[in-house]
Amino acid sequence: MTKLKWDASVGAEKYYLYSDKQVEPIASTDAPITEILLNTLNLTSGETYIFTVKAWNSAGFSDASNPVGYPIFIKAKAVYSTKGFGIISR
Repeated sequence: MTKLKWDASVGAEKYYLYSDKQVEPIASTDAPITEILLNTLNLTSGETYIFTVKAWNSAGFSDASNPVGYPIFIKAKAVYSTKGFGIISR
């Protein structure tokens, strides 16, 4: 199972995951959950995806997180960054 993980945002009620492939979010999760299993999403194997996350609460959306520093190949094993949001392929 390949997980995308990020740091919690104070006051967040929900998180939305975006990819560079479309404008609308591709997934969401309720806080305090700060991870999503990538294999549960409808992603194309072998494609490169760059992800960002936005936190949401009754005041609105946060700015998008920094994009992942390295492109993600869905076939590759992903690991979470200890420096906050992000995964890298190896």
